[in-house]
Amino acid sequence: MKTSKDWLYFMRLPILFILIAVVGTYLILVANGYIFNLEARKIEQTGMIYLKSDPRNVDIYLNGVLKTTKTPAKLAELLKGGYEVSISKDGYHEWFKFYLVEKGLVNADGDIILFLENPEIVPATEEETKNFESYPQKLAGNNIEIRNDNEIWIKALNQNEDDTLVTRLSDKIKNAVYYSDKKHIIYQVKNELRIVDLDGTNNIKLVSLSSEEKSNFLVDENGQYLFFTDNGLKKARIH
Repeated sequence: MKTSKDWLYFMRLPILFILIAVVGTYLILVANGYIFNLEARKIEQTGMIYLKSDPRNVDIYLNGVLKTTKTPAKLAELLKGGYEVSISKDGYHEWFKFYLVEKGLVNADGDIILFLENPEIVPATEEETKNFESYPQKLAGNNIEIRNDNEIWIKALNQNEDDTLVTRLSDKIKNAVYYSDKKHIIYQVKNELRIVDLDGTNNIKLVSLSSEEKSNFLVDENGQYLFFTDNGLKKARIH
């Protein structure tokens, strides 16, 4: 004959199995990007923002809240909507971007470069000056175009694609070249050499020139040094 303790034991078994099933199901949902939205009182699929930067030790803010201090970083379990991300480090220009997160999708930025705020400008060496003489050859195949004097366009490399507008300014653009990773464009406006992401965001000043005369400029293969003409050839470490 079963005692009351036996019946209590058998009654607890279904509850235990149900609890295990519920917890297991929830963990599977979480692993697949689902969370319980307290405000909406329902389970919703989330999205993610993936970031990779150089330098790596940086402060990453999501809507003004510090999330992590290094990259690569995964900002996960984000409900559908708009998010502002900023990346900062002492001595560098801050990087900003606004993301529209969709359910089940990842917004990835793996080519984020932070540039120095106040790079030191020094004269180039004789060897660097000689190498700079190959400047026209280094720009071979450059598909950047300045249109209407104040627009930077990337010309499509095949007929099935459209040309892309990078940025439009109120002042005349005098020159423009790719940064070493071809994910940014360096250009001159007035007496400033500036750099901008290909999507037109993060438009920042790299160096100031002594005049508004057109300068020729390029960066080394590592993207660390910017060489430019300004009463002789000069260089500045920008990254």
